[in-house]
Amino acid sequence: MEDSSDREFERFIAENTAGKWFCGFSLTEKTPDFTTICKFRNSIKTHRMEKMFKEVKKQLQAKNYCHEVFTFVDSSALISKLSLWEERDKAITAGYEKLNNEVLPEVSSDPEAKIGAVLGDKGMIGAIEEILRRGLHPMIILRNNMKDKNPELDRWITKLRCPYERVFSKQNKRVRYKGTEKNQGAEFLYAMAFNFRRLLKLEAA
Repeated sequence: MEDSSDREFERFIAENTAGKWFCGFSLTEKTPDFTTICKFRNSIKTHRMEKMFKEVKKQLQAKNYCHEVFTFVDSSALISKLSLWEERDKAITAGYEKLNNEVLPEVSSDPEAKIGAVLGDKGMIGAIEEILRRGLHPMIILRNNMKDKNPELDRWITKLRCPYERVFSKQNKRVRYKGTEKNQGAEFLYAMAFNFRRLLKLEAA
């Protein structure tokens, strides 16, 4: 939740009493070092993190704390901590005129990184057919030149999305890991931690 590195978390869990209590350690018990944390996360893999996230959601639904009436999908450009100076030098050495999204996979240590990729809400229009195929109801704001556009419906959808858009906008856009899969795994863990923190307030109420 605090975007700590594995080394930072090792120190936190060793020194912070509340952190020890939350993770089930006694005051004098030895806490894991950063390599243990890293190896454990890598052994879980992203697909298992997804299963864990879905199981948490299922249990919240069983307690009537979570109702999946609407599913909100948002797209954000994540900013990698990857430095591109080395990649630029590799591109020049290889004879490329410039570093762009076509050249980047050839020279980057993170082959999934892209330069300047930004998607907006209306970028989801291409997914309408897939949403319908899955038996769901698409509520996507249409472009002004589309014949089925309904301005009143679009205003209602905008109002409905607004509180959730604010949540997305507050999220940290800088990612710690290289590659889509590892960062997706981190997002599953973040979402689970957020749900647990929210559950404490709901249980108290």
